[in-house]
Amino acid sequence: MEKYREDIKTFAMELDLDLADLADLFIEYLSEIKNYGNQLMISLLEEDYKKLQQDTHAIKGISGNMCILDVFTEADEFDKQLKSKITIDANTHVIRLQLLIEDSAFRIKKVFSQEGISLE
Repeated sequence: MEKYREDIKTFAMELDLDLADLADLFIEYLSEIKNYGNQLMISLLEEDYKKLQQDTHAIKGISGNMCILDVFTEADEFDKQLKSKITIDANTHVIRLQLLIEDSAFRIKKVFSQEGISLE
């Protein structure tokens, strides 16, 4: 497994789901991760580091559950920094997370599209 889970058929089998059910999970993931990604910037602008840490932790959890490893890794690193009250690189981490979230959404949609399933 690299930066994201490309082998959706194996992932579906591991979860004992068909591709349509797995697609529903990814549709929910994309919606949740987008909302959290948007909230990151708001919390950063408001300098609400507690909320920023909570949202980063949520991103870490849901991306880990869906095996989106690049998003998980960045969120995990940022979460640890925020828990340690290190906020100096917060802007960089928020931007990086937003870019990784956008990239993962594109890649997930592409993988399902190749199987004839739309996530729109």
